[in-house]
Amino acid sequence: MNISFEQGEKLDGYIQLELQPDDYVNDFKKELNKYSKQVDIKGFRKGKVPSGVIKKMYGKQILSEQLLNLASEKVMDYSKEQNWNIIGKPFLEEHNLESLDPNNLQGHNFKFYIGYFEDFEAPLLKDDKSVPHYKIQVDDEILNKEIERIRKQNGEAKELKEVDSYLSDDILDFEAEEVTEKEEAVEGGIKENARLTYDFFKDEESLKKINKLKAGESIVIDFPKAIDKPKEDIVKNLFQTEKPAEEVSQFFKITLNKIERKEAVPLDKTLFDKLFPDKNIETEEDFRKQLTEDIQRVYDNETKKFRSLNLQLELLKTTDIPLPEKFIEKYLQQMNKENEDAQETEITEERIKNELSGIKWELIKGKILKENELNVTEEDVKFAAKSGLLQSMNLPESYADAPFLDEWVEKSLKEEQSRKKAIEDAMNFKIMDFLQNKIKVEEKEVTSKQFEEISKNLNDEFQRGF
Repeated sequence: MNISFEQGEKLDGYIQLELQPDDYVNDFKKELNKYSKQVDIKGFRKGKVPSGVIKKMYGKQILSEQLLNLASEKVMDYSKEQNWNIIGKPFLEEHNLESLDPNNLQGHNFKFYIGYFEDFEAPLLKDDKSVPHYKIQVDDEILNKEIERIRKQNGEAKELKEVDSYLSDDILDFEAEEVTEKEEAVEGGIKENARLTYDFFKDEESLKKINKLKAGESIVIDFPKAIDKPKEDIVKNLFQTEKPAEEVSQFFKITLNKIERKEAVPLDKTLFDKLFPDKNIETEEDFRKQLTEDIQRVYDNETKKFRSLNLQLELLKTTDIPLPEKFIEKYLQQMNKENEDAQETEITEERIKNELSGIKWELIKGKILKENELNVTEEDVKFAAKSGLLQSMNLPESYADAPFLDEWVEKSLKEEQSRKKAIEDAMNFKIMDFLQNKIKVEEKEVTSKQFEEISKNLNDEFQRGF
């Protein structure tokens, strides 16, 4: 066997390998014997098929698979000897297996393209830099809005034919009929009943028309513009049709059936007991206090999730890991070939950048796990699976000890894909717990509006990649 390396661009290159018959002949013979004991061929007793017959019928296939596996194995062994940190799998660029002849064994050449990364440091794990942890203040404005929402949510709907002015949560019940720009009905077009709250409508021009609308009257609006949503979302989610969005008109005739307005219930013990049956709340003051605690709990969970994302962002921003972009581009091209149903086929700079960010984060996670000897136990996997089920079923954490959930977790972990995801989630939990204890945090109080803006900026940074 001969093996050599040819440097390409920085962090990628080509491994050239030559396998001689002495490298594979013994294994080839063993594989032929193995096949002869396993295959069932008419005219021969099972397990007694001569190896010569096997060679004639399956020899080329067996030899081809054996050579490819052996070549891949030797390339990986060589990479380890060179102390390269290989990314993904090497690509087989060239080979001469077309001339394969199981009756005339000869040397075979292979050329593999590899990408690798060099050892790196994550400064954030070693220095004293802190990252912010936000605490959302539950102020009177937030609390009063939530109380008003709850009062209306638990009230009865009153049907109206018209209103002097709309409230943001008034429900418009209407028929939507697809029309042309000239307001003519589209043959075979969409004609569906729908319900939207008034605050769904954003466009000023459309709102002027809607504000004058009475039950039984009609207007024509540019629907995507009116609610500031892509036509695809409207067709699929509001009208729930599989009709391609590009075949649907922008314009719809809206005929108002009725307006529904919720009447707010009194803020009294009846409402207190309905919302908090185990708390025995007597006064509005105690109700506001309990509700504040509940809202704070929701906000704290939200900021905890944000903190994990922020730690990930800071690690990505402060950790320098040069990566082989040409190799990554080839990897994406290979993914497109292997996945015929891939929705994203164009290899854009943005897609390459996002892939690089994803690889970078996986490498950082691997470093954290290895250097800190973080191991995932079976209990960790079960906890991750249970958390995933609670989230998918939209159940509160109080259901975590429910017997039926343990049964579902056990069943779920018997499925290969579910178990694989649970292990990955468990690793992520373990890493984030480690980071939250390792990296200093600086608590900052913010309003909910400020936190929305901070979250938006963080998501924008993730979208841009690193």
